Amino acid sequence: SAAVFYATNVFEGLRAYWNERDGEVYAFRLADHFARLRESMKMMRFTVPYSDDDLFEAVRAVLTGNEIREDVHMHLVAYVLGAGVDATTPTGFYINPRRRPRVTEGKGLACCVSSWVRTSDNAIPIRLKCGANYQNGRLAKLQAKTDGYDDLILLNQRGKVAEGTGATFFMVRKGRIVTPGTSNDILESITRTTLMEYVCPTVLGMEVVRYGHGRVGLR
Repeated sequence: SAAVFYATNVFEGLRAYWNERDGEVYAFRLADHFARLRESMKMMRFTVPYSDDDLFEAVRAVLTGNEIREDVHMHLVAYVLGAGVDATTPTGFYINPRRRPRVTEGKGLACCVSSWVRTSDNAIPIRLKCGANYQNGRLAKLQAKTDGYDDLILLNQRGKVAEGTGATFFMVRKGRIVTPGTSNDILESITRTTLMEYVCPTVLGMEVVRYGHGRVGLR
């Protein structure tokens, strides 16, 4: 199939958090994830025969059917089953939940600036959340781990900071929070939007600045 041979798929990574007090599991910004999934499918020129209501119900069925009582990360994947690089039908869809506990506060990562360069938006759009796009980060991460690092920071072809393998980049610089703009070959991250629109100004009380800095700005 095209999904296996050419990585003709798009996906969303959905987080759901178990709340012990409420006895409920809460999923994070599902409607936004579904909207981005459809944008990715549009760029890849295929669709799945499911409405957003169907997707909401599918997520609910996965969480209840598996009796989830912990924090999980779910892969929601749409793919093309047909053969050939230009196949657009037939299509398939699945949701795969897996355990992923919350990050321990205060536990950092040792990161390097990768010698691999972030894929250009003019070659394959980084805002397209497809499996093929993640091979760029995979190669970079394998190299970083071989060199003794936990993770890495990718620069784009202009030498500007882009992002990590599967993470948006933020840093505190001169009393402000800075992050690369969307023109720096980055994913239009839903987590990034949440941080910029709510967490940084409301919770942290700090201004967020879109800043196209190079590796020197990381010092």
